[in-house]
Amino acid sequence: MTEIKTINDKKMDALKLFGTLKNPVFQYGLGMSMDFSSIDLIAIEKKLQQVPEALAITAPKGVLVHRLADAPPEIIQQYFDQLVPASENKFAALHYAYLQRGLVVVIPKDTEIDEPIHIDSLLSDSAAEHIILIAEANSKVTILESSISQEQVSYKSQVVQVYAKENSQVTWCTVQHLHPATDSITFKRGKAAQNASIAWMDVLLGGKLNQLQIRTILSEPGANSAISTAFCSNGLRQFDLNGESVHQAAHTASGIYSKGVLMDHSDSIIRGKITINKNAHHCSGHQKAQALLIGEQARCNAIPVLEVQNDEVICSHGATIGQLDEEQLFYLLSRGLNEKTATQIILAGFLEPIISKIQNEQLKEKISQLLSQKITNLKEHELAS
Repeated sequence: MTEIKTINDKKMDALKLFGTLKNPVFQYGLGMSMDFSSIDLIAIEKKLQQVPEALAITAPKGVLVHRLADAPPEIIQQYFDQLVPASENKFAALHYAYLQRGLVVVIPKDTEIDEPIHIDSLLSDSAAEHIILIAEANSKVTILESSISQEQVSYKSQVVQVYAKENSQVTWCTVQHLHPATDSITFKRGKAAQNASIAWMDVLLGGKLNQLQIRTILSEPGANSAISTAFCSNGLRQFDLNGESVHQAAHTASGIYSKGVLMDHSDSIIRGKITINKNAHHCSGHQKAQALLIGEQARCNAIPVLEVQNDEVICSHGATIGQLDEEQLFYLLSRGLNEKTATQIILAGFLEPIISKIQNEQLKEKISQLLSQKITNLKEHELAS
């Protein structure tokens, strides 16, 4: 008989793991690594013992919402940590050991939610939050998530797990505008059943050290996944971005797309991985990463990977990293714009292909305003001359 564990049981197991696991080393190749040594896990462990405010959610009629502590035991047993186990690394173990904020959202069978569900995460102290979305068969939903932190917040841990059942459609859009002093570790995982789709869209504009890991498992024929990430960074920020799709079944499709602007001493690594299993015939998987560097100190590395175990597939990968286009800049300057305004237009246009995928006009306007504010902060010596 399988032992049924409660959330508290799982938290205790995770605490034991946290004490035994070593700090992860994020080394991806020669000269390609992320330095996480500034994250003091012992200090964060103490902060995570505080109880923060609850996550705010606004959901239309027809959506079932449970606070994590009140979720039915069968949901906890089946979905709580299926896609992100506490044993994955020390950060995951820390997350589960001190998990404080959580939601379970269920979209019933044959239900199409026309209005988006809004989830607002406003942190006034360090916290670990956990969100589970279950989209039952033939359902459709869009999640609009906003993530903001105040100055005193040093750490945010988040796990998002999406279970898309047969013929369901899930779109999860996140705008992250964390305080520059906040470190963020985020795991986003999805599992798509037959003819189901999961689309992830992330716009990252804040934080100090950001690690975003997104993985979608295409478990049955007809499933598809799209991962789109836009980021804009200045100062001494680091971005470790990882998008993965795992094709377990035939006739599945995936795309991984990233676009970023890096200024000052910003550093980023963009990783993409498409895995196509031996029996997953007639699949397609494509990935592309693009980055613009403003100034001589910004740095970006792209690591695209294809692991294909059969020949009946269509796959591609590509990466471009470069400076501001001098011809575009010259054209705008010749039209009477000053250098700063011209640069802002070019950078906004560079990120537009990702931003334009967002269907909610109000959210697109908000993102445009935040991008404008960020780009406006460009110092004159950062601009290409």
